[in-house]
Amino acid sequence: MPDRALKSNFQAGSSLLELVAVLALIAIISAFSVPSLQSMLLSYRLNSAARAMLVDFQFALRIAQNSGTWVSLCISDDQKSCALAGDLYNWQRGWIIFKDPKANFSVESANILKKRSGFDSSISHISGRNIKNAMRLSGTRRFGTTAGTGLPNGRMMFCSTSNKHQQIDLIVNIFGEARLEKQKILCQSIV
Repeated sequence: MPDRALKSNFQAGSSLLELVAVLALIAIISAFSVPSLQSMLLSYRLNSAARAMLVDFQFALRIAQNSGTWVSLCISDDQKSCALAGDLYNWQRGWIIFKDPKANFSVESANILKKRSGFDSSISHISGRNIKNAMRLSGTRRFGTTAGTGLPNGRMMFCSTSNKHQQIDLIVNIFGEARLEKQKILCQSIV
């Protein structure tokens, strides 16, 4: 008799209706969170791209100061030479950092310090007229020079190609020191 008292007709588990309700709830929550997640990932990629350029500017300036020679950054498609054709404001193609003892933006393979491949197409990375496709930094606190207007200062703009309201500017002063600024304006071409 005691065995019968322990047995019950109660069934464990869930019904099909309960399962459908839970799946519908998950679908609704996902529908609201996915766009937010995409925006967060895009913002992360934009910040990463801008910080990568900032770190490379700081690296080039530190090498220039420690070695007492010119160090240049330039757009490079092949990671071996400076780009002289095509879109000369588009740093999204990638760049190289190299010692430039002759101060003429001429790359010798032994002098290449760092190579950076371009970013994905979701990030637009464009320089202004002053910087154009190359910049040279001095280690002796002299003014640097650029391949653009020749003025040693300028800015680079990082924009999301899908959300034109996300922009980060890399501002470079006349000594090659750089900083990042988030902008609350609509991304547009600055060339």
